[in-house]
Amino acid sequence: MSTPQINISSLNFNDIKESLKTYISGIPEFNSLDYSASGINSLLDVFAYNTLYYAYYANMIANESFLDTAQLETNFLSLLKPLGVLLPGKSCATAEITANSSLGRTITSYDDYVIGFTNTNLTYRFFTIEDIDLDINNTTFKVYEGVDVAKDLELTVNLETQKVFVGSSAIDIDTLTVTVDGEKWEQYKGNNYVGPDSKVYFIDRTFEGFYILFGKRTVNDLSNNYGKEITASNIVKVSYIIPTGSSGNNVNSFSSISNATIVSNTVSAGGTNAPDLEKYRYSAPKIFAANDRAITKDDYFGLLFSSNLLPSNIDSENKINIWGGEENIVTGK
Repeated sequence: MSTPQINISSLNFNDIKESLKTYISGIPEFNSLDYSASGINSLLDVFAYNTLYYAYYANMIANESFLDTAQLETNFLSLLKPLGVLLPGKSCATAEITANSSLGRTITSYDDYVIGFTNTNLTYRFFTIEDIDLDINNTTFKVYEGVDVAKDLELTVNLETQKVFVGSSAIDIDTLTVTVDGEKWEQYKGNNYVGPDSKVYFIDRTFEGFYILFGKRTVNDLSNNYGKEITASNIVKVSYIIPTGSSGNNVNSFSSISNATIVSNTVSAGGTNAPDLEKYRYSAPKIFAANDRAITKDDYFGLLFSSNLLPSNIDSENKINIWGGEENIVTGK
């Protein structure tokens, strides 16, 4: 009598258990067992659950290894890094405000704020990320909602790794400002040459939060730096905003502040509690494929998306008007 093969075509619990029962009963030493008895039935349950568990685990590992099927934010972090795409954390709701001041007024970044009101009289604080000088003429500027703010927070950079942890993933990295000895440095976004004297920094994200990196050395020549290094004498400070997230959206009115009058504003929008994984699943390959060139429609979409110029509700090129020369139809001379 030949021993039956285990059926591995189904991952349903009952099918797995029935397959195990059929397999064991085909062994002469066990074909007389009562498989409905509590003892052997319990053993079959354990074996079936164990098989189901490992089958599910293996399936999840396979799914989480690819951008097309990954579901967990932590795995998106790893999958996007080789593509040169940074997955953000929470994001601030933003609004545009037009204001003036007859006495002259400077709105100090990360310090002064306006109060925003919703239709239900909930209040939120909105900050600027750069100093705004007001006079009698109307000035329009952008404000960012924040539940917590850090201004000129001094950091200690590991001089060997040129790396420093700046905080949790709740930081809106679009509000991050980095200064070295009082001079603002720019975040490198892959669109220009970086040499050993370039005053740039890089951002890396883990599930715990964000790291700032300076002076990365090239692989082929360790004597040359990909950006200027931080030395022991440098003073590095950061400023940033931590938003409440989506609850900061739909703020439709703002209070004036001392020596300044708000004459108009837009309704706040764009606040999120977490990155839109589907949006990055779609856009990240286009950003990588464009490689900072602008030739095809997908190239332009990738560049626009990575520049943070698009509104938060734009998640495909079908929602923006990009026209390519190949679409030009010549009807006649």
